Amino acid sequence: MDSLDEILEMGLVIISLFTGVSGAFVWYRSSVIKGYAAQRDFEHLKRNYQQLASSTADLYRFADDAKDQILRELALIRSKIDG
Repeated sequence: MDSLDEILEMGLVIISLFTGVSGAFVWYRSSVIKGYAAQRDFEHLKRNYQQLASSTADLYRFADDAKDQILRELALIRSKIDG
């Protein structure tokens, strides 16, 4: 009987060790994958922010050019009225 109990205990120890090591491996792999996903998401957000900044700069340039054109036309109209 003692021999059977020892074999069962040894089997349970081996199964426990295997389960623990497998769980640690799965946890580590999952954390690495989450790290890559977080880095990828950060890079997407960074690119989106750069595109937004570029678009905003383009809009400001467009508005400034439109303002300059309107001021030139107003000056032309004013010179015709005064002139």
